[in-house]
Amino acid sequence: MTYRELLALYKQGKLEEEKLQQVAQDIERHEAISEYLFEEEIPELDELLHGAQINHNDRQAKSRIHRMRDGASVDTTDLKFARMIHRSIRRAFIKLGVTVVAIVVAFVLFAQFALPHIVDAMYYQPDKIAAGDTMQFDLDMAVYTELYVPHQRRMNTMVESNGFGEYDVVVFQNYSVNSNFVDAAGKIDKGELVFYNHNVMSPPTGNAFAWVGIDLSFDAGPLSQQIPPDSNEIYAASGSPEYARTLLEELDEDIYYNAFVSLDAIMDYEEFVAYIDSCGDSLMGVWCAPLVSDSVYDCDNMGFFYRQSAGSVLDWDEEMYPSLLLADKYFEDKLDMDEEANAIEHFTSMLQYMDDQQAFSEMLGVDQNYQAKIAYVQEHGLKIYGYMTVADKEQLLTLMDQEEVYTIYTTVAR
Repeated sequence: MTYRELLALYKQGKLEEEKLQQVAQDIERHEAISEYLFEEEIPELDELLHGAQINHNDRQAKSRIHRMRDGASVDTTDLKFARMIHRSIRRAFIKLGVTVVAIVVAFVLFAQFALPHIVDAMYYQPDKIAAGDTMQFDLDMAVYTELYVPHQRRMNTMVESNGFGEYDVVVFQNYSVNSNFVDAAGKIDKGELVFYNHNVMSPPTGNAFAWVGIDLSFDAGPLSQQIPPDSNEIYAASGSPEYARTLLEELDEDIYYNAFVSLDAIMDYEEFVAYIDSCGDSLMGVWCAPLVSDSVYDCDNMGFFYRQSAGSVLDWDEEMYPSLLLADKYFEDKLDMDEEANAIEHFTSMLQYMDDQQAFSEMLGVDQNYQAKIAYVQEHGLKIYGYMTVADKEQLLTLMDQEEVYTIYTTVAR
């Protein structure tokens, strides 16, 4: 019977009394030697295990080995136990070392390759694919800038992931009327967007149109009647119509300007289309601002392009968002924006898209009640109070002379 089998019977309590006591003594001896090895740190352990000499001349002392430093002698049974302890300790430390190394390697690999993507998934991911081969940030920016930043329409971006929800981003300017290209660089850190040049992607000033703070009821009457000619209150960034004309006359004749045109009276969509057609084809990138609220003093300055200067090369889910952009990536099926139903479908598709992109909307600070705006437009149609276009000084002075126009606010176009 092997000693391992003997120990198994000992654990089961099946040994005779004599052998039971012998195993118990052996276990006690093993524990005593283990404690001695670890607590006293015997320097002669290696000598005990490998350099001990047995006195072969003394046949009666075969079971005795060389004396240790303190004079105590150890028999061969104790030596076997010591060797077993040494092997057990060595195996235990090897197993422990292998386990620790495996855990450390697994943790390092997890932290380097898996954890960054897990953290990314917790926040807005600009580099994921939205549809086809279109990146999420490209499509989000295309819709956002058409709705809120028409003078800075952008639909091409670069995103570099640094892991853990952090990205370096660039929003490129792809189209310029004055050959002045300014890209917007910044970073997204855990759903927070920061542009290094804040002015590049800023929406127009809140009072770009003169209807801010004015009764927006469709039957409330034109601005020229609601605002007294001698009023000292400033309703528009351009000031009074007379002051706006003075500013237009001082513009440079050789460059183009973003013109935010405040209509004197709110127009329904059919009337607006007829008015724009009467201006000819010289106006570039006509963008119009419709009413989107029941609040008669709520000028939201959001809108859509009636006449677009540049086409789209982006894909999107056309079942969920029909007519999200004015043309598909092959410039096919372009909407006839003279039809109000098409314009409503385009505008409400953008509003629905922004409502579904909550992380992006919150990041840009435009998280609004889009469903209420959609319902308002579908119920009341498109009522236009102003529009933006790109024009030179001569065109702007011509517009200012129109009876449909109350005032014009301008910024230099890029």
